[in-house]
Amino acid sequence: MPSTFLKRRRRRVAKAARPIKSLESWLHNRRCMWSPKIAYATRGVRCGFGLVATRGLKKGDVLFAVPAFAALGARGARDVGDTQRREATKLIAEARRGGMSDWAPFLRTLRPAPCPWTWA
Repeated sequence: MPSTFLKRRRRRVAKAARPIKSLESWLHNRRCMWSPKIAYATRGVRCGFGLVATRGLKKGDVLFAVPAFAALGARGARDVGDTQRREATKLIAEARRGGMSDWAPFLRTLRPAPCPWTWA
């Protein structure tokens, strides 16, 4: 019979996998593709979720393919100025929409993190 520790660990792992499964389905629906050499992970990443290589990579390997219509990025001449601020503003606007946002599966995978320039 599994110990209480193992039961809790299994529940945590299963709970952590839900947002990843939802995100993968969401990405597939938007015709996004990624190499079988990479996978979502919670281990080996700075915080939250990340992508890690599961096999050796070679120069020239295509790791991701994202159609322009599926990207949150700049879409028009009105999108000028500081790229980070612009993207952060878009993310905040989508986050405020909560479950009504088209980006909800992606937003559920984000975790608070220190700014990259403060990483040790």
